[in-house]
Amino acid sequence: MKYAIFIDIDGTLLNDNNIVSNRTKNIIHNIIDLGHKVVLCTGRTRIYAEKISKEIGASSYVISSNGAEIYDYKENKVIYSSLISKSVIVDILHEIKNRNAKITLAIDNIEYIIGKKYNYYQKYIPKNYNSFINNHNTKQAMIIAQNKDLKILRDVISVYDDVEITNKNTILEEQGSWFSIVKKGTSKGESIKEFCNYFNISNENIISIGNDYNDIPMFNQSKISIAVSNAIEDLKNKADIITESNNNDGVAKALEKLYLSIL
Repeated sequence: MKYAIFIDIDGTLLNDNNIVSNRTKNIIHNIIDLGHKVVLCTGRTRIYAEKISKEIGASSYVISSNGAEIYDYKENKVIYSSLISKSVIVDILHEIKNRNAKITLAIDNIEYIIGKKYNYYQKYIPKNYNSFINNHNTKQAMIIAQNKDLKILRDVISVYDDVEITNKNTILEEQGSWFSIVKKGTSKGESIKEFCNYFNISNENIISIGNDYNDIPMFNQSKISIAVSNAIEDLKNKADIITESNNNDGVAKALEKLYLSIL
């Protein structure tokens, strides 16, 4: 019986120094050798998830942008995507232009931004953004602003029936606070359902490991759900197993126990 194991990245797989231990890499390698799938499932972009997945030797599939895309980087193939309406993105960009705010759009393998660049794979959204958006598909948008503007932008976006706000009120130090939006119904849980339908994997064979609110839908789809000890209380209350923290090889220790018992 083969399993699909879905692992969140930040605060779960990575420690607070953004490192994956050799112990974790070794147990993932051993599990994959048995024929199971180990899939990273993150709110981050595809390029980030792919980089970490290759580094640790996980399966060649990544779920990114809070479940908006499943991508097979070995075959360079999008297996599933959930896209925000182009007209909604154009409206939001218009609002951003009129306020002291930054936006990042997850499009293909690139982050397109209005605001300051923070990494090499970010590019600026063209000034003629209407034409640009109409020719590109947006999986997720992240909006950063100081609290007053952020609340206004959240209120503006909340009137749209076909998008929903995720990851509210996280602090980004001097940049302000942020939230992200995806197409309504998009979540890590829905993408796991799509993944398992695609590969004909039973719900009885799904395991997930996480730490935050956006991992709750992932747990809802899993036969075995595992929270690291640094996870939010709401997630730990839903977990079947609580392992040690991301700074104490929690993922590795949980996987090692599974390896010796059911895998």
